[in-house]
Amino acid sequence: MKRLLFVFLMMTCSVSWAEWEIINISNQGDIVLYTDKSTIQRNRETVKIWVLTDFSYVSVQTDKTGGIYKSYKEELAFKCLEEKFSVLSRIHFSDSMGKGNVVFSANFKQKEQNWVAVTVGTSDEVLLKIACDKK
Repeated sequence: MKRLLFVFLMMTCSVSWAEWEIINISNQGDIVLYTDKSTIQRNRETVKIWVLTDFSYVSVQTDKTGGIYKSYKEELAFKCLEEKFSVLSRIHFSDSMGKGNVVFSANFKQKEQNWVAVTVGTSDEVLLKIACDKK
């Protein structure tokens, strides 16, 4: 029973054990975007993927609630054929690389989401290609 519980917890916490790969660095080198391809989940209409944005070399960020954070993770959904994406959830962390305390978290219902067109030449386009496996 303990072994089954351990496996279940590992599966549900997969984002915290992620193998993050750098996919984009800002022009100033102060903001780094990572993803973990093992988090990709496909269904008929959408593809979901987790992304980590790290502000290691920037002063701390402050959100609308006054929370101070150094990184955040987002679960994004992509409509591959339409080349659109939407944010499913977002978690702000007090430390770099998704570590430290959670200072903010939000989940967005898929029915209420705003789908945004992917802009050519941005990190969103890179993520679309990774999520939708476009060469």
